[in-house]
Amino acid sequence: MLTEFKDEIKNSHNRLARLLLALLAIAAVVAVLPRKAQFKYEFEKGKPWLHEDLIAPFQFPVLKTDAQMQSEIADIQRRNRFYFVYQSKIEEEAVNRLRVGIDFEFADQDSVLTEKMKTDAVAKLHKIYEKDVIDLPANVDIPEIVNVVRGRVEERVPLKALYTAKSAAAWIEAQFSQNPSEDSMMLRNLIVENIRPNLIYDSELSQKIFEEKVSQISKNFGKVAKSEKIISRGEIVDAETYQKLEAFKRAYLQGHEGQIATRLLIGGQIFLVAVGVFVLLFYMAIYQQGVFNELNKFTLVLVFFTLWVYMASLSLYFDEISIYMLPFCIMPLVIRNFFDARLASFLYTITILLIGFLAPNPFQFVFIQLMTGLVALFTITGMRKRSQFITSAVVIFVTYSALFYAFSIMKEGSFEHVDHSFLYQFGTAALLTLPAYPIIFLFEKMFKLISDVTLLELSDTNNIILRKLNLKAPGTFQHSLQVANLSEEAANAVGADALLVRTGALYHDIGKMKNPAYFIENQSGTGNPHDDLGNQKSSEIIIKHVLDGVELAHAISLPEQIIDFIRTHHGTTCTRYFYNMAKKEDADCDIADYRYPGPIPFSKETAILMMADSVEAASRSLKKYDGETIDHLVDGIIANQLAEDQFINADITLKDISMVKKIFKRRLKSIYHVRISYPEA
Repeated sequence: MLTEFKDEIKNSHNRLARLLLALLAIAAVVAVLPRKAQFKYEFEKGKPWLHEDLIAPFQFPVLKTDAQMQSEIADIQRRNRFYFVYQSKIEEEAVNRLRVGIDFEFADQDSVLTEKMKTDAVAKLHKIYEKDVIDLPANVDIPEIVNVVRGRVEERVPLKALYTAKSAAAWIEAQFSQNPSEDSMMLRNLIVENIRPNLIYDSELSQKIFEEKVSQISKNFGKVAKSEKIISRGEIVDAETYQKLEAFKRAYLQGHEGQIATRLLIGGQIFLVAVGVFVLLFYMAIYQQGVFNELNKFTLVLVFFTLWVYMASLSLYFDEISIYMLPFCIMPLVIRNFFDARLASFLYTITILLIGFLAPNPFQFVFIQLMTGLVALFTITGMRKRSQFITSAVVIFVTYSALFYAFSIMKEGSFEHVDHSFLYQFGTAALLTLPAYPIIFLFEKMFKLISDVTLLELSDTNNIILRKLNLKAPGTFQHSLQVANLSEEAANAVGADALLVRTGALYHDIGKMKNPAYFIENQSGTGNPHDDLGNQKSSEIIIKHVLDGVELAHAISLPEQIIDFIRTHHGTTCTRYFYNMAKKEDADCDIADYRYPGPIPFSKETAILMMADSVEAASRSLKKYDGETIDHLVDGIIANQLAEDQFINADITLKDISMVKKIFKRRLKSIYHVRISYPEA
């Protein structure tokens, strides 16, 4: 009663912990989702409108496109790039300098003549300033029309209507070319020397006016009235309609902003994420009970789910990171190394569907990611080499690229407009799947699980402990190899974890290294040490190899999942030989003294190992090897184990056990070269 109460308390704690973890996962995912409403229509320029006729539910402005805005800005810049400010004092100062120069140069001339020359020269200078002299910036292309500011008045003046200092000097030279006297040349030079530009370029004013005019550009291209039809079903989305649809989308999303809309948005996100999480939990509770019931495995699944959504959110906060660069396909590769392919594919599907909320063009993203992830999953089915991760990376890149090009051709109708830069993003995502190996190791240690990669390393018969077993107990080592082969083939036949059961089989008898000579497979015919011991003592030594194996396994830090095979491979059966011998001597002897401590197998894999271990060991003592004796041996041993309730805690069915027996019989007949008897003709 007390034990049942403790189990109930423990189960209650586990249920509460699982619920809290699920709620935390939901909250964490919702926290990273964008706080923007989703537009309920999808459309592309040049493609048919696939929804119902769209009638404007409210009036909204149609904004100009970026191209239209840039075109107007470019026109303003072209028309308002150069502003020249009129300086009225320049002409007056030039005239005064000219008068002083003439008085100085012609001081020895007749005063009447000098005054006439002065009047004529000043008239010519005034003639130049009637058109104005412009100061052009160096090394700049000046437009044909410039802006001139006179006081508060702005006017646009053709450049050819103005003088430059050079063209003004040329005009003066032309005026004096018909009278090339010394006095005329001197007067000409005085006029040219005093020409100063009176239209001065003002860069600050030019920039200020340009910015003012840009700020005055209307962002509206037009408007759509309420109840106006925007587009009909099946109609092609042309450039003008696309502009209206974009404007409607913008107005629609703006209308869903605000405190109430945000609360509703968050509520919808919570509901959708909760549905995804609880569908995942229901799947595990029904089809993956081992994962659902073990808190560390349950936690690992939710941690991966949450981390991958957070990884996807990086594309929202960093413009340099495209969502297609992120290695989503690591998830099925890593999860498959801890659990089966069904859970890996189901978890990946739920995760990618939710990440679709963060992706542009969600359908394309979800389709490409799902197909690529599932194809990658196929590459590590039957994990046997670490190099399979490299194969997976290549397959991921090829699948990404092929699917993307298929989508692009379907949209564009040709290769001409395909964005080939996506190949770089897919290559990055594929390369980033290679760290799956260290990620597996990290999560393995954090959650105390065992992966296929670790099982591969442990099943290498060249590792230290198995080499030591071969050296100290060669018969036991050979027995373990045979049991591993039997177990692996049977596990494959009934859908169990073949790599796990094979690895467990290799280590299940390592406890025999402590007293190898007491086990018949290691005896070389020089005598049996049990002859000098009593039956109970011999039984204790035989039984102790289980405890010795567990102790050694802990000492060399074997994973608990492998130690479970050592604990359970004899269950609570008894050392039948010594018990029967003892019973002959004492009919009242207690069978409990001859039983293994257990526990009994609690999984399909540990049950298969128990059967394989017993059958392989017993087959060595057969005096005659033929089909009948092998069939009788296998049926009898497994029937006894069933009768002793050794498999009541294991998730193995009678159908599975029947298949396991067939595998054992066929395998043993092959090992002992049993010929099939054909009827005589």
